[in-house]
Amino acid sequence: MSKIAVVIPLYKERLSRNEIISLEQCRKVLGGYDFFFLSPERLNVPFRKDEKIVYTSKENLSSRKKYSDYVLSLEFYSLFDEYEFMLIYQLDAFVFEDKLEYFCGLDYDYIGAEWLYGLECHTQDGQLWYFGNGGLSLRRVSAFKKWITEDKSVVDYGRMLLPEDLVISIYGREHLRIADRKIAMKFSYDLHPEECFHMNGDKLPFGCHAWYRFDNVFWKKIIDTYGYDVELVDVSDTETQLLCSGKERDEKLKKYYNKDKIDICLRQIITKYDGELYVFGAGQYGFSFINMIKNTSVLVKGVIDNDISKAGKYVEGIPILRLNDVFNNGENVVVLVTMGNPGSVMKSLDEIGLIKGVNYACSRDLQMCMCEVS
Repeated sequence: MSKIAVVIPLYKERLSRNEIISLEQCRKVLGGYDFFFLSPERLNVPFRKDEKIVYTSKENLSSRKKYSDYVLSLEFYSLFDEYEFMLIYQLDAFVFEDKLEYFCGLDYDYIGAEWLYGLECHTQDGQLWYFGNGGLSLRRVSAFKKWITEDKSVVDYGRMLLPEDLVISIYGREHLRIADRKIAMKFSYDLHPEECFHMNGDKLPFGCHAWYRFDNVFWKKIIDTYGYDVELVDVSDTETQLLCSGKERDEKLKKYYNKDKIDICLRQIITKYDGELYVFGAGQYGFSFINMIKNTSVLVKGVIDNDISKAGKYVEGIPILRLNDVFNNGENVVVLVTMGNPGSVMKSLDEIGLIKGVNYACSRDLQMCMCEVS
């Protein structure tokens, strides 16, 4: 039998009703394995006598970005050296039955739910990335330690820009055996769960992730039959709506990645654009856009980001700058905001005198334009 650690990240003491459901079900189904809570120091964790706590600094769990960085570090995997595999189980996951030994026996280094229509992440050798979600994921500890050690500069670069599961999907595939659709569909669902359910022969997988974020009505009907009362949470942020749009988003992104239209559309949505611009956002969407415009006439002069720790670094060879650095140059500034939720950045640009449609636009505006241009 494989030696498996179930690792549950915790960042707060008071759990929501749905988080409590996730935790209770994990204990019921996977209680025979070694349980670890990954917790900030001095957090009062509701653990049982047969469960363990691994303390880490509060900083490592202070945000999605900090957590993502941490679980791509050698420090994190070294905590579990005595284990062959770890199951990361965030408290928006749910498991239906214990199949951990089965999936460990398939000899993959990483298994996570497929993103059925891909995530928007353009690279030179692919447009959309499909495998696989990290919130409920099985990982071979030694393989991750080897990859992070031997390919450190690439891993560090990737985690600066992308969520950890996209770093694994894009950069880890050269080093890790990553399960594809046939296995991933049996392991877990994330986005578009009802569609995944039908594709999987109307069978439930081992588990699911983000069940109270994506199609929670579908999951409530199922999870309530396990003796729970799921709380239907209103999730209406822009990023969630975009991710849930499925086929419609897929078709738009295929049009968006048509390089022949990009310069034409930039001129339509930003009147002062004349072939050069700054990208605001040294993250997933900025990375995607910069890869997309390679071998086109579009020139990106720099990448602006509010995270001062990124200043002086590069995205695909383009320098990352602070907003003040750009405006101190006294030049005519044109900006494309490449973020999933751009509201706060748009407000900042408005406050310093830039005008939407004149000096700046958002990547969603560009997508819409490229879908409309024949």
